[in-house]
Order: sequence, then structure tokens, then C-alpha cells
Amino acid sequence: QPKGVGVVIEATHQCMTTRGVHKSDVTMVTSQMVGAFRKDARTRVEFLRMIDASR
Repeated sequence: QPKGVGVVIEATHQCMTTRGVHKSDVTMVTSQMVGAFRKDARTRVEFLRMIDASR
């Protein structure tokens, strides 16, 4: 049984690159944390540092 789930998505939105704004290489980041990732700051920070290091 998982104690929590963390999801981070980085994506390029078409509206930023093709409509109106016309900026290339602009990304948006969204995240959702549940369970231990939301309740325990140390767990959350460890997760975010790990995925940041893999970029």
C-alpha cells in the first residue's frame, strides 16, 4: 500500500507558442501531492530535489 503519491508535470502549452503570446521555450509546471508527500515536508522536499536533479 503506497503511503503517498507525488506527480509533477512540465509541459509546453500550445497557447504560449502559437496563439497570442508567441513565446518559444516556455514551459508550465503543475504538481499534485497526496498522502505522505502532502503531510510530510521532508518527504516532499526529498521528492522534489530528486526529480530536479534528474533534469
